[in-house]
Amino acid sequence: MNPSRGILLCLLVCLILCGIIFGIFMFIWAPHVMPVKDISFSRCSVIQEEQTIILSGYFTKEVSNSFSTTTYRGFSYDLVDNDLYIKIKGGLVSPRHRFADFSIRIPVDNLQEINRIYHTDGKERQLIYKLR
Repeated sequence: MNPSRGILLCLLVCLILCGIIFGIFMFIWAPHVMPVKDISFSRCSVIQEEQTIILSGYFTKEVSNSFSTTTYRGFSYDLVDNDLYIKIKGGLVSPRHRFADFSIRIPVDNLQEINRIYHTDGKERQLIYKLR
């Protein structure tokens, strides 16, 4: 085999391995939507004057491997047919994300139109609060 071909083959194998390692690293560390069963809400407040919803809660299950646990990473929400659907995101512990509990403040322009607040993971949903 030609020495330059050997070097190119070695570089190609290294590049592929680096891509695989990077992909695994991003999958493990990237935030993802947490299952409904893994989150408990301890507080839901609706502040009419401020048109705001406040939710507090924590992860009920520590998704563990040999060195880490799941922590709060953020949330997203959608308003569908006068119901508010909230998705909680989690990921592995990092210097920036260290806590499994959370408090969310959601400003809503049309609070009077919302009937129910649900926590969802895209597959299941759980009623958190019924306004009407």
